[in-house]
Amino acid sequence: MAGQDDNSQYSNLLLRIVNFVPPAVVMGLITWPHLIYVFVNLQMLFDDEAPGPMFGWICFTIHHILVFFLLWSFIMSITVDPGRVPEWYARLEMERQGMHVPSKIMMIDDPDYKLLAEDAQGGSIEKKLDGSGRWCRKCVKVKPDRCHHCRVCQRCVLKMDHHCPWINNCVGYYNYKYFYLFITYALLILIWVSASSFVNFLRSVASDDVLDCGSNSMLIVICWLYCTLFSVALGGFVTFHTYLLLQNFTTIELVEKKGSPARGKSYVHPWDRKPRANIEESLGKNPLLWMIPTRIGMRGNGVRYIASDDYREMTRQNNRT
Repeated sequence: MAGQDDNSQYSNLLLRIVNFVPPAVVMGLITWPHLIYVFVNLQMLFDDEAPGPMFGWICFTIHHILVFFLLWSFIMSITVDPGRVPEWYARLEMERQGMHVPSKIMMIDDPDYKLLAEDAQGGSIEKKLDGSGRWCRKCVKVKPDRCHHCRVCQRCVLKMDHHCPWINNCVGYYNYKYFYLFITYALLILIWVSASSFVNFLRSVASDDVLDCGSNSMLIVICWLYCTLFSVALGGFVTFHTYLLLQNFTTIELVEKKGSPARGKSYVHPWDRKPRANIEESLGKNPLLWMIPTRIGMRGNGVRYIASDDYREMTRQNNRT
């Protein structure tokens, strides 16, 4: 028994180490072009007399502001829990559906439970095809709207978008903003580096030492090609998530529901409340804080969402028929 426990602990430790390899790789992908840009490209801009050193200082300032927000978003997306199904929600839904509520849950006295019980919207909007409520067999819990079970995290995640190994975390209700800002700032940095170092790139390509291993010209050319090509690939990913943001879809909802043959061509997305409201749900109501990695002023518990007017109208028409 002791040997089995030791092996289990060793396996868990090894698994944790392996899980942090992708984030470490991301840090490496961020660090080496940053060093080349700061210590090689910016130094050339400081010494260049054509635009003057002021242009170099402007590039230095803008670049480090973007890097600061990038790292802030990256750390928050890793460390912030995406959201767990609260026990008070499980109690309320089980009572509403007429299910047996364990005594352990009945003892809960949470103010959120009272507020949720008074919610005029009532129960969950999402149902199974047979009309019953959503239930997770693995967690043995009621699943709120937009909640899904993650096989990697081995639990249900509120408003789950996907599990991202690059941040060693699920992307869900409480950290989606950080994840979106992380990939957005990464794209902005790639574009900025490519644009601000383009003149030095042209000079380096034409220089005699461009093929010398480790020369400044070679480093600038490699850095510029890396940032330019990577920005094209990452740009598609950011565009995809911007579409999801504007339509108030998660990746799972887009794949499983909008494209589901069972839903038919007349599928109406329950959560699409026009672009402005959709953005405010994920980034907050204050536009000044949309690009800041913070949830200040953002309310909600991740288990209740406001349905769109189109979906409510469709529901009323279906009930009449």
